[in-house]
Amino acid sequence: MKYPKTIARLMRIIGKEMNLPPLDANPFSTLALESSDSNLLVGRQHMLTVLSQYIQFRSPRRILLVGEHGSGRTSLLRCASKIAPISVHIDHISPMDAGLNLLKEIYSRFVNSNIP
Repeated sequence: MKYPKTIARLMRIIGKEMNLPPLDANPFSTLALESSDSNLLVGRQHMLTVLSQYIQFRSPRRILLVGEHGSGRTSLLRCASKIAPISVHIDHISPMDAGLNLLKEIYSRFVNSNIP
């Protein structure tokens, strides 16, 4: 069935409405969000709420955050860090003896000095 042009112009396609933040910058930046940019975190609100509850109630639960490169893990954690009393950001861990190097890095960041 073919519709006249005037009717076709009046037709609307109704789709799923999305609450996206206003875009003041390139939304396709590969840099992780900072904690001050948590309003730009899209699609992770449930995860952010759960992490926030664990932090606020000082849950002893350990969380393993897994995802592909560029999937938003760092952004999610940085946005959740606003709620934490203390947070540490570590950019790189040497693959040689990674566990020990991670513990040393965390310790030195918390006490603001080098390991004795």
